[in-house]
Formats: sequence, structure tokens, C-alpha cells
Amino acid sequence: MVKIFDSTLRDGEQAPGNTMSLEQKLAIALQLEKLGIDTIEAGFPESSDEDRNAISRIAEMIENTKICAFARSKEEDIDKAGNSLEKAKYGQIEILGSGSDINLKYKRRMTVEDGLKDSRNSIKYAITMFPKLEISFAMEDSSRGDINYLADLTKTAVDSGAKVIVLTDTVGYTYPTQFSKLVRSIKQVIPDSVSLSVHCHNDLGLAVANTLAGIENGATEAQVTLGGIGERCGNAQLEALVMALYLHPELGKTSVNTSLFYETSQLLKGILNRDFAYETPIVGKNAFTTEAGMHQHGILKNSVVYQAFNPKIVGRKQEFYLGRHSGKYGFEYKLKELGIIPSDQEVVNIMETAKKKGEFSDKDLIKIAGEAKNE
Repeated sequence: MVKIFDSTLRDGEQAPGNTMSLEQKLAIALQLEKLGIDTIEAGFPESSDEDRNAISRIAEMIENTKICAFARSKEEDIDKAGNSLEKAKYGQIEILGSGSDINLKYKRRMTVEDGLKDSRNSIKYAITMFPKLEISFAMEDSSRGDINYLADLTKTAVDSGAKVIVLTDTVGYTYPTQFSKLVRSIKQVIPDSVSLSVHCHNDLGLAVANTLAGIENGATEAQVTLGGIGERCGNAQLEALVMALYLHPELGKTSVNTSLFYETSQLLKGILNRDFAYETPIVGKNAFTTEAGMHQHGILKNSVVYQAFNPKIVGRKQEFYLGRHSGKYGFEYKLKELGIIPSDQEVVNIMETAKKKGEFSDKDLIKIAGEAKNE
């Protein structure tokens, strides 16, 4: 099984324009539990009182899903994260350490030795202060890190008590073959009792591909967000990743209820007051909509011709958009949907008249059909 770790309420929410209220975050968390997500990253407690309160409320309300709070490798961060999870039935603190020379030098002003010491101390502190919580250790900017340092950092984290190691493509830099090599290397230095997770960003449009590469090479958990929302170009998209695994079960199965994808996306859209790009996989407006006559004809014969899976699996339905690229079969199908049963010649006449208008609505189509019947 591949565990699904959802970061919509942390990485997704911290992107510009995505701030949510406590009530909104709780609504998303409850929906994520309903969806079958294994771990919900509920926020970053150090960032605000609002985040701390929301995490505490989510931890109190969620019954079966693990709740994670994010922390930097600082004692004050860890304290706030642990305290916010006091009422969690299953709780986790994810501690962020530096995984690359770039991160160490320019962000943390640390040497490699400092980085190892800082990570060791923060993990041991978290375990001492919050022994009931699982500790996850994420190595920021892993994809640009030196493999020997990353191996040493991983061993240090595991020896210090971390139960999850997270490899990250923080700036969306890597590509699948390169990321595969990294995951294989780190997999070799952790025991089977420790989970290996991957967190990929989408700056080059490769987040889902890199996440799948990680899973194929030993990762047992994928960190994702609804609709792929997140910093800059976003994160690996939950829906696309899960459906890729659905179609390729040899890579691993998940516990996610895919039939709730559209329902969940509509909830998120309403809360954020924004739409996804029309071409967004699974949840975008055009994901199961086609205009081209060739595609409409093929789908009418058998949807498998132009669909990798039935839209019903993700709570959607097939849609035909009629326009100048559509053909007779698409028009005939749409007219029948509207309760109009035309002859073959009437279909042709209606199609030709409609196309001359350019854009036309169902109301226009009914009117055109009525006029064709009266000719």
C-alpha cells in the first residue's frame, strides 16, 4: 500500500490567496478523512495563533486519520507543534532539516556538521517532550543535495528516533530518472521499520511524475495536495497521483475513495473562491469534456477509445461541448439529451445552422431544431 499524506492545509494553504479560516480548514480536514487520506498535515503552528487553534480543533475532531503539525528544527516550533496535537488520536510532528549545501549555506548559515547536529538534537528533543507522537524528518531541498550528506543525515535522523524520512524536491528541480536514483540510495540506508516519503513541487510540471518515480523505487508515502495547490506552481496533485496508481496497481494501491474527488474539489473551490485551470487533471472543467467530432464519435462507440477511465470513478460525467470542431454524432447525441429526436438530414441542417452562429447555448440549439422541424 502507498500511504497518502495530504498537505493542502499547510503547503497548499500557505500559497498566496489560499488562507483559510479555522472553520474552513476543519471542513477540508473532515472531507479528507472521508476521502480516506492516511495523514493530514493540518498546518504550521509557529506561523500564527490561527494555525495553532485550527490544528488543535482538527486534532480534536478527526477520528481515524493521523494529524501532522509542521515544525522547523527549533525547540519553540516543536513545542507549539506538539502542544497543538495534544488531543490527536494519532499525531505526528514533521521536523524540517536542511538537505542541501544551498540550504545549509544560504538559509541556515550552517556547515554540514552543524546540519547533522541540529537535526539530531531537534529529533531527540521532540521525542523527549512528546513521546506519544510520531516524528517525521523532512530534508529540505533533497533533490539538490549531496548524496553522501543525505545518507549521513538520514542515518542520523533514524538513529535519533525518526520513524519517517521525507525526501523533498522543494523547488521542483529534479526529473524522474534523477529522483529515482536518489530514492533508491536513501532506501538502502533505512530499516524497513522506517517509512520513506516523497514531497515534490511542480515548477517544471513534473511533481506527479517524480512522485511516481519515488514510489516505483521504494517510497511508501506520497505527499500531495488537492488540485495540486501550493507554493509557486504547486505540489504533486492528489487526484492525478491516486488515479495513476489506480491505473497502474503494480506500483501500489491506496485507501482513497476516488468517487469523492469531484465533491472534494468543489468544496475546496468554494472555500478558496477560485477555480482550477480548465485542463487540471481529474477536477478541471475540461477534464472530461470534448469538442472534436472524432473524439465524440469514438467516445460514443466506447468511452475507452478516448478516456483512460470512466469519469464516474472520480465522481464526474462525460460532457460534450458542441462547436465548430464537432460532428454529426456529437450533435445527434446532444439533441437527444435535450429530448429532440431528429432525422439524419435534420441533424445535418441543425449542425450547419448552429456552426454559423459560432457560440451557441442549449437554448439556441432547441430553437434551431424547432425551426428545422418547421421547414
